[in-house]
Amino acid sequence: MPRSRRTKNQLKKQTSLDLDQQDQGANSYNLSKLINEIRGNVGTWRSLPNPNDWGVTPTTQRLLQHWRSDGFSGPRPFFCQVEAVEAAIWLDEVAHNRIQYAHIFRHLEEANRDANPDLCRIALKLATGAGKTTVMAMLIA
Repeated sequence: MPRSRRTKNQLKKQTSLDLDQQDQGANSYNLSKLINEIRGNVGTWRSLPNPNDWGVTPTTQRLLQHWRSDGFSGPRPFFCQVEAVEAAIWLDEVAHNRIQYAHIFRHLEEANRDANPDLCRIALKLATGAGKTTVMAMLIA
């Protein structure tokens, strides 16, 4: 193992791992408020009983009804897979051009500008074994 190039005086000892605390530093931020806001909005949107009020394309409407239906003929998607797809659909088709959600997209644009200015990326977090490949296939559909 190669030796550190830093001298003992340059080494800074880390005493704890504070993942839940918000730091005002340039490289740290707390996304839990934004994530919880998006989840709340998606939950409200999901509970709309009339598909015509969902604000999505007819194809997306049919896919959502299919994924949410009880009479699934093949392997049924896990609830977390449907929730991840719903979040992506809500962000792209429902909230994207609405003024009340502009702050969400400002935040996403700023984060993307810092990471890769030429590619807009949105991350969906799923547990190991939850079926991320299935989610990707659902989004492609």
